[in-house]
Amino acid sequence: MKHLLLISYYFPPDGGAGTQRAAKLVKWLPSCGWDTTVITRTPAATRGPWDPIDEGLLADVGSARAVVRVPGPEMRRRWIERITDAARTIMRTQSVDAALVTMSPFWLSGLGPPLRKLGLPVVLDLRDPWAFDGWREYRSRWHLSRDRRRMNAALAAADLVIANTPEAGRVFGDRVPSLRRPPVVVTNGFDPDDAAAIAPGRRPDGVFRLVHTGTFHCRTLEPDRRLHARLRVRPRPIDGTGRTPFYLLQAIARLRDTGDPLGARIRFIHAGLVDDALRRCVDASGVADAVELRGYRPHAESVALLQSADALFLPLHDLPAGEAARIVPGKLYEYLGVARPILACLPAGDARTWIESSGAGLVTRPTDSDAIATALRRLAAHPVTPDPAWATRFTRHAIARRLAAHLDELITPAAPPQPAASGEVVKC
Repeated sequence: MKHLLLISYYFPPDGGAGTQRAAKLVKWLPSCGWDTTVITRTPAATRGPWDPIDEGLLADVGSARAVVRVPGPEMRRRWIERITDAARTIMRTQSVDAALVTMSPFWLSGLGPPLRKLGLPVVLDLRDPWAFDGWREYRSRWHLSRDRRRMNAALAAADLVIANTPEAGRVFGDRVPSLRRPPVVVTNGFDPDDAAAIAPGRRPDGVFRLVHTGTFHCRTLEPDRRLHARLRVRPRPIDGTGRTPFYLLQAIARLRDTGDPLGARIRFIHAGLVDDALRRCVDASGVADAVELRGYRPHAESVALLQSADALFLPLHDLPAGEAARIVPGKLYEYLGVARPILACLPAGDARTWIESSGAGLVTRPTDSDAIATALRRLAAHPVTPDPAWATRFTRHAIARRLAAHLDELITPAAPPQPAASGEVVKC
């Protein structure tokens, strides 16, 4: 067995999608020839709405050799020093073959140089495309430019860079020419064990249940008019209102206005953070009676809710024509895993391509309420039947195998050149 040092800021009992990537790698990598020791933060004593707790995820991490929890970070630099000290202590008694730092937060990239000084190949695992992500906001173009310089330097210093979508991998490969080797893609995924442990629970009561899990960003519906807010820039133009239920609720209202029976029997269920902006969006929609806001639910409850659905809602921000999204919502993989029809409101990009090519659902633009209403009618009248076999490429075990193969290649010394046979011409 080879030994990976996995460093993740978020780790069970932390909840959320970023936590699951690290936890599921710990669960599945041993079957691919890699043990893991995890270095992470001490569980937060107090938690806000963006920092949920989900102790059910602890069941996934029993395969780790050890989980080392480091207090902090009161200061970023100090926490990096503590992580490095913990790695040094581990290496005094154990052989370690490589280190993987999964981000965000992106300042964890500062671990690259000190870990390499310890003699470890360093892998930077990017769960988002950092300064190429159109969703991120910067105070000015100068701040964006500075962050890109920091990103380029950090990625160039790593032994291997992992992107979590093909589109992000292409952008890193094209725009960061100083990488030591081409970036590789290791997507997110779903764990079949999660769904297998739960009995499906759809009820034949005539209600059409449309379920969404994750986070909405309804503050994009309420633009900040202050001067400093207007000066903010993004790496690319986006319409963030697509990452809200606004257009879906408009579509439900139109079903009702046209007398479509679906308007009276649809139930939209959201499991995720509920803030004041989301409540205002729902209250102003005119169809609040069709909405159920359940708040953040533990992962097991979320999967059970997905299995109970007639269809699943997958929104994303919109982009100008000709632009492709560089991210894939993490919930898509869970949606594919439960094999329920997906109402995907997406721009061009990997997520849209996968849904269209797999037949897993119907796709509209994120901000087209009329098209969303039409898609709802079609899903209610003639549900699509996703092919579970197509989604097997995204199981957590398949993802772990992919990562293990890249790690094996990283630590395997290149074969020395063979001497030419007598009389053979060697071409350089």
